[in-house]
Amino acid sequence: MISSLLYLTATRSDIQFAVYLCARYQASPRTSHHQAVKHIFKYLKFTSELGLWYSSGTSLVSWSSRKQANVALSTTESEYVAAASCCSQLLWIKATLSDFGLKFGKIPLLVDSTSSIFVAKNPGNFRPQALSTKFRRVRVRSRLHIKREGEELNNFTRNEVWELVERPKNYNVISTKWVFHNKHDENGIVVRNKVRLVAQGYTQVEGLDFGETFAPILLAVACAHSIKLFQMDVKSALVNGKNSELMYVEQPPSFEDPKNLDHVYKLSKALYGLKHAPRAWYERLRDFLVSKGFKIGKVDTTLFTKSIGKDLFICQIYVDDIIFGFTNASFCEEFGEMMSKEFEM
Repeated sequence: MISSLLYLTATRSDIQFAVYLCARYQASPRTSHHQAVKHIFKYLKFTSELGLWYSSGTSLVSWSSRKQANVALSTTESEYVAAASCCSQLLWIKATLSDFGLKFGKIPLLVDSTSSIFVAKNPGNFRPQALSTKFRRVRVRSRLHIKREGEELNNFTRNEVWELVERPKNYNVISTKWVFHNKHDENGIVVRNKVRLVAQGYTQVEGLDFGETFAPILLAVACAHSIKLFQMDVKSALVNGKNSELMYVEQPPSFEDPKNLDHVYKLSKALYGLKHAPRAWYERLRDFLVSKGFKIGKVDTTLFTKSIGKDLFICQIYVDDIIFGFTNASFCEEFGEMMSKEFEM
């Protein structure tokens, strides 16, 4: 069969790669090789307008490496690279044909990924680390990571985030995972190791686990009164938001209670990863600022203002970051002390 196919490649260049690949194993073929040859014959007989596709793994865009088991896989990034390669070939063909007097206008390049099209239009804003990946390297947990994980759980205890209870029968229990992130300075030096216990919010059921997922997050500082701005951030801000619905999460990996392995945590407050957590935190901070005499902006609800005589105070909220300023610098110190008493800054 291989000999017949090799002879046929003289007139059918579209099967050369597949036939040459199968020819490598003609001395000791396996079932998979026979299936590949059978696929080639079916291709020649019935589906001459289609191509052959051999997947590497279970994903449409994937590859393997001998140095590591899994490689970060991003469909957007991979298709963007493929589109860029195709574009370079089109430009080469266009330049070659121009030598023979053939002129072409714009050549359309068809890409089925909207994210790749956005990256192609805005290459300056392309950040590979912002792309979602299907595989990540397995991080080796060091003593520092274990210490940070313990600090995160101690913070949950201080804020009364959850309570260990028996596993409910008629409720969806959301799984949890640890997320690690290194914070760098402007020189690329690691200045802080951050660890977060995140609820896998994609397992939530809309209408059952959360009502509204909209959180007005907008950073727009407009200063018309020559106000000097300051910035502060709230530590573990989202866990300060109260949880208005009955929710359960699995015990944190590597921190399970050995006496109650089947128990789960009942959430009293929101947790990172839950779809309504940003809104719950906003409502908590909003109620606190309103109780202190601040007014909510009519257009931007994340903008809070307060007038004291002729002086004006402006406070802009961006999730856990707070940007504020006042025409009188002394009140900024009072505001910082007020926030530190209510939240851990």
